[in-house]
Amino acid sequence: MDTEKPISRRKLLTALGAAGLTYATAGGLLEGTARASGTVSPSSSVYNVKDYGAADGNRYHQNGAEAIQKAIYAATTNGGGTVYLPAGNYYINTIVMINSNIRLVGDGQNLTKIIAGKTYLTMFRAIDNSENISISDIGFEGLLSVGAVYDQIERALQASKSSRLSITNCSFKQFANALLLENCNEASISDCTFTKMYTYEQAEEGIALLCKGGFGTQIRSNRFEDTQQSGVHLINDSNGFTVSDNMFYECKGAAIRLIGKEKSCSGNTICSNRIQSIREGDAIRLEGLCSRNLVADNFIEKGPASGITLSGSGSPGVGKPTGNRLEGNFVSDVKTGIYAVHTDTNTFSQNDIRTVEIGIAIDADGKAAYSYSENNRLLHNSIHSCKKQAVLIASKSCRKQYVAHIEGSGNKSEVTDQGENTILL
Repeated sequence: MDTEKPISRRKLLTALGAAGLTYATAGGLLEGTARASGTVSPSSSVYNVKDYGAADGNRYHQNGAEAIQKAIYAATTNGGGTVYLPAGNYYINTIVMINSNIRLVGDGQNLTKIIAGKTYLTMFRAIDNSENISISDIGFEGLLSVGAVYDQIERALQASKSSRLSITNCSFKQFANALLLENCNEASISDCTFTKMYTYEQAEEGIALLCKGGFGTQIRSNRFEDTQQSGVHLINDSNGFTVSDNMFYECKGAAIRLIGKEKSCSGNTICSNRIQSIREGDAIRLEGLCSRNLVADNFIEKGPASGITLSGSGSPGVGKPTGNRLEGNFVSDVKTGIYAVHTDTNTFSQNDIRTVEIGIAIDADGKAAYSYSENNRLLHNSIHSCKKQAVLIASKSCRKQYVAHIEGSGNKSEVTDQGENTILL
């Protein structure tokens, strides 16, 4: 990330793409006012918000949203383009709408800042069904407006049914919820930082990145810190996502949380994330209808509950995690390394679990017709220094678990089996 100096000519050309190179060579890059006539390809025009009346360094009572919106409208008139925000602070107190084929580019997340001038404001919203929106090199700051009023939640950006939305090298600070993506496909969130996401007992507050449905989104190489609920939160019909190479630090709730209620969260990959010092709850949590997800090669250290939890319901029709694979994760200094309750046909293999109370626990309460765990497979896990058991099969409602090739040392006991028809090898 380059956030220490204004954006260079080369960096802006990269944001513009090949067509921008032709435009800049012709002498048009950031010289005077933006073009507003002629046939211009979406990538070949740059619209400087200062040419539309924006003043950096304005105050809360001044609304820079109007100038930014004018620049976006001018770009949209010509089929799209790059809206450029030079270094400075831009306070906005009304929502800004973003159309298809718009690139919003600043000078760096520490230099170009868009700051909320009004409480409970959604700062930007993508037009429904929009395509090819890109936001980069901008810092967004909220006012920490929590306790939603009339269902208004403070956000930096909201998008619905958008395709190929890209957000890179941005920062998001002091929001109830930084980003809300509803049924968006093939989005990309990368190299961003999210800090201080707070809540006052509202379901969608305290979450950095909230995704409700959609397919194929990539969430990579971001940093999440001090979120009161989740860092990344995927709900109902969020499928084919990749959440990888992110850093989570001092999250109060789960760093990464998948919830399948009415519809399943399936085929997602959660890999190579580093999660440290969780203050409350589990580091990674899959709830309800979560199937065929891969949780692999994550580093999890320090937390009061479980490193990874799979949690289902015993009620018919509500659903439970099935067919998920937990592979190659490192977990240490938590209460339970992996905890699975009311789950079926999941595989836990080659995980390295150390300095916990229980290494892997399979549980079910047996209180309802579907409150059992069945056919889970524990293979080639390395479990060390457990204060209690390396493996716990906790009740008779745990059926047909397969436990093989558990390795480790320093455990108080290796396997406690209270289940039915458990296979131990």
